[in-house]
Amino acid sequence: MPHQVKAREQAGAALDALAPQAARDLDRAFARDPTLVREAAAGRMQRTIRAMQLEAEIRTNPNLRADRFVERWQGLDRQRVRLAHGGEWQSERKIRDQMGAMAKGLERDPQVESLLRNRSRELGIGMDMGRGIGRDLLDSLGLGRGRGLGL
Repeated sequence: MPHQVKAREQAGAALDALAPQAARDLDRAFARDPTLVREAAAGRMQRTIRAMQLEAEIRTNPNLRADRFVERWQGLDRQRVRLAHGGEWQSERKIRDQMGAMAKGLERDPQVESLLRNRSRELGIGMDMGRGIGRDLLDSLGLGRGRGLGL
């Protein structure tokens, strides 16, 4: 509803006035743990505040962003493999596309990309081919621009 959207925007602006990007941190905390929404609505804010603080730490600390990237990548990869083995090709493709978007997103975060170069095994790819970990990840998914494009 339009009035709810307006109220949400006003609340987000008020949060951001207290701390930069606090509304974004809250959104990410809610997305990561939806049970926090119910607790916050009931006035129990302690876990929500801790989750927001963690999201702010992750946003500002490249090592924590790299840890989260690896954790999410591994989870999606397990899900993708399970779907592929089950023959659920459409769902597998959606997961692969999500992983591709993650890999492409590394272009916007060179600090994390640099940290991930040393973690290629955890990401399930071979040694860095010198083009950047994002491209190597895309190639491992079959989404990269390989040698055979013009052939």
